[in-house]
Amino acid sequence: PLGILQARRHAVDQHRRAGETPMNRPLPLTLAVALALGSSAAHALGLGGINVKSELNEPLRAEIPVYVSTPAEAETLRVELAAAAEFARVGLDIGNLVVPIEFEVGKNARGEPVILVNSRQAIREPTLTFLVEVNWSNGRFLREYSVLLEPPVTVPVSAPAAPTNGGAAV
Repeated sequence: PLGILQARRHAVDQHRRAGETPMNRPLPLTLAVALALGSSAAHALGLGGINVKSELNEPLRAEIPVYVSTPAEAETLRVELAAAAEFARVGLDIGNLVVPIEFEVGKNARGEPVILVNSRQAIREPTLTFLVEVNWSNGRFLREYSVLLEPPVTVPVSAPAAPTNGGAAV
């Protein structure tokens, strides 16, 4: 550590002798590194939380917002259920997923990219956990989603009230 401090002091002294201060010296290397790091963030892809549109005992209908840096990036997306080995790696059991789930890249009502999550069969369990694998031109990642399906709201039907004739005898 002492050697590093001495080397740093020596570098600062050299810059001062050259008439540069740490604040006004040229930064081409630093700038190049910052631009390189910044450009990788420009190709980032993100997924939002799942928005479930179905209820318990119905086929699953849900949307996952996709956040992309360019519209062209959304066109390269491939989405699927992760492999059993990936489920196991994160501590999930793919065997708990009793209904096949399908994924499709589409657009929501506002024209924004989303992943449409659907099942053809009704979901009978109130909780559903699955692992999504997303591949696109700049990478791949996995994301776990857990869904709580609410039972449909039912309103009890009451028997129609018996007509009354105001208490008058007929």
